[in-house]
Amino acid sequence: MRKYTVILLSAILLGGCSMEKESRKSENKIPLEVSILTPETISSHEEITLKALVTQGEEKVTDANDVVFEVWQSGRNDREMLNAEHHGDGIYSAKKRFSENGHYFVVAHVTARNMHSMPTKQVIAGTPENTVVFQEEDHPHSHISINLKTDGDLKQSKKAKLTAKILKEGQPLTNANVSFEVWQDGQQQSEYIEASESISGEYQASKSFSKSGSYNIKVHVTKEEIHEHQLSQLTINP
Repeated sequence: MRKYTVILLSAILLGGCSMEKESRKSENKIPLEVSILTPETISSHEEITLKALVTQGEEKVTDANDVVFEVWQSGRNDREMLNAEHHGDGIYSAKKRFSENGHYFVVAHVTARNMHSMPTKQVIAGTPENTVVFQEEDHPHSHISINLKTDGDLKQSKKAKLTAKILKEGQPLTNANVSFEVWQDGQQQSEYIEASESISGEYQASKSFSKSGSYNIKVHVTKEEIHEHQLSQLTINP
């Protein structure tokens, strides 16, 4: 009788372990969800709190191994890494001061329960000097920095000056071949405009936009072994 009792208990224990393993496997199949709670528009020169909510299914994740905010200004290569702390209910936060007006990208790197998630959010600090909205760079860790600017109001049928400031390892990149590829949203045909170097590292060209709306501008830069490009968007007013 004792023999059968031992066998029965062993079967129950093995069954319990198996169910626990299956439960863990099922739990791991549920992906992490990370929401960056920082507003899309903020005041410059003020310290704000970057926040990320981490969940798995309906559960708030309070045991993340690592949460780091990566922040950089559009058109620049220098990036800041900020370690976040858990403040309850699955919310991780860190303090950050945006010292300049402009467009910024915030990436929340989250590692938890053998999974990794890294959503990105664009944040506008203060009032940028133009309406250009940079997209995330195709070469985020490149040693080439491309910063596109426009002058004044961007209006339909009015000639606009496009200026690309290009740096290599923080120094002006001179004597490069630079062109602007321009096309309107929804159109496949694009126009290439050659730019000329006005001062060291700054390349300019003029463009008249016949229609209002959103346009894409890709800056192409080539020189010897260098071949870089950056996609931006701007809005032309009626």
